[in-house]
Amino acid sequence: MVSLDSEKWKVLKKRNFALLAAGRAGSGLGSSIFGIATMWWLLENLGPSSAGVISGLTVVGIVILRPVGGVFVDRVDRRRSLVAADAFGAVFVGILAAATVFGNLRFEHFVLAVAGTSLSSAIISPATRSLIPEILDEDEYTAANSVMSTISNVSSLGGPALAGVLLALFSYELVFAVNAASYVIAAVAEFFITTTSDERVTDDDDEPFLSELREGLDSVLESGRIRRIAFSATLLNFFASPVLLVGPALIERNGYSAFYAGLTETLFAVGTIVAGFALMILPERDSPAVWETEAFGAMALTGIIFGAAGVGVLLFPDALLPILLGAVLLSSFTSGIDDIKGDSIIQASAPDEKLGRIFGIMRTFGNVAMPLSLAATGFALEFFGAVEIFTILAIGSLATVVLVGYKPVFALLTGRVVDESGELTKNLS
Repeated sequence: MVSLDSEKWKVLKKRNFALLAAGRAGSGLGSSIFGIATMWWLLENLGPSSAGVISGLTVVGIVILRPVGGVFVDRVDRRRSLVAADAFGAVFVGILAAATVFGNLRFEHFVLAVAGTSLSSAIISPATRSLIPEILDEDEYTAANSVMSTISNVSSLGGPALAGVLLALFSYELVFAVNAASYVIAAVAEFFITTTSDERVTDDDDEPFLSELREGLDSVLESGRIRRIAFSATLLNFFASPVLLVGPALIERNGYSAFYAGLTETLFAVGTIVAGFALMILPERDSPAVWETEAFGAMALTGIIFGAAGVGVLLFPDALLPILLGAVLLSSFTSGIDDIKGDSIIQASAPDEKLGRIFGIMRTFGNVAMPLSLAATGFALEFFGAVEIFTILAIGSLATVVLVGYKPVFALLTGRVVDESGELTKNLS
């Protein structure tokens, strides 16, 4: 029986991490509410073209600003950067609430709000991951990242539903005010965090932005372990995220109801939530080398799941729906394991003074890979069916493992690990 007294669950009892988790839960839920409320207001008042422009600006803003956020996080105290980012988000969402109250909400207000919240998000993401090593020990990283992953996915799952309820019962003024308040709550919680480097001092304060960003990229490329995780995560994002489009597209093509299209989104979030809980329950060996073999093992399972789904549809075409839903659930579970392990590996392996830049760069790669993969998948769906699509995803996922992670996978199969120099060594457990 799992209890809060078990070693991994004790991370939730640590004051600093509890405050960080509370902050992320607050602003994460608020951000999910903001996305739905913004989209609905624009659709009701200005039409789908304006909603599409704002959605595009959100993605572009995060992609462009995330490297900037990474450099900023490495230059200043990370706790203070989180507080500032959440306060910044509160101000810009508060502008929407005020404009709604006074009856003069316009498209320009949303452009301004998206710019502000994108910058806030660009700082929050690397700051959160970089702050964990300052408040926890290495053997607690996986538990902490599991909690953060669960919070993020629960927010993504519950936020839109809560937004729908609020919009149905109350006004836009209240919804935007709740969103702004969530940022304020997060900032207050994070303000009381104490770290090992409240007065962070770096040697890079006077360096040009591009020089610091290049140093972060060099750190990714020079470390074999970080390089493998960065490249494989980007490629796996390219080949795994299309299930978010493949599911609804195949469901619509085969005449199933829209309910099941929505169910695929829910199952994707549930799979990643279960992954977080699983890593909190299962025993773990506290070594980045072992974590790496486990991460690539999860990647290989993702490819196997897609391959099995393709074979299943080929042999049992009438069972397309359960096979599809099962593939979404299981692949999101293995992808969630890989993502959590990857964050833990970087936190344990990267230089502390460059963590913000490394996480900023990696998340940017992922943000670029996902829309490209969705566009390519949409094109492929015009010509191929379920069997062919799942085969392509399986080949891509497994090719990523073979080409990028052949050493960790071979180590996993032979009971060994890959050390910092890239050599196979005896299992460290």
